[in-house]
Amino acid sequence: MMNKYIMRLSHVPNVDIGCRGGYWQPRQDEKDINLKENKLSIMRDKFIDWRERNGLGAGNMGLMWVKDRGGKKIGYFSYNGRFWRTSQRKEVA
Repeated sequence: MMNKYIMRLSHVPNVDIGCRGGYWQPRQDEKDINLKENKLSIMRDKFIDWRERNGLGAGNMGLMWVKDRGGKKIGYFSYNGRFWRTSQRKEVA
């Protein structure tokens, strides 16, 4: 069965803490991670786990875009784990 949603987890150094190399602590995941799930709630939980495991702040990431299986952006997760739909910018998760 194909997964309904796709998201890439990616981080960058935060320029505001350049003296620390751009990160507060060493990262566990150096490479991007591609998630494929059928539920946004599971995707959110994996996003938050990844963020915490790597000690990331909001300055280490952009919006975490979620796409449907056709590749269309349907919304994004903000740093705090809220999901915002692109069509209405309404919180749903």
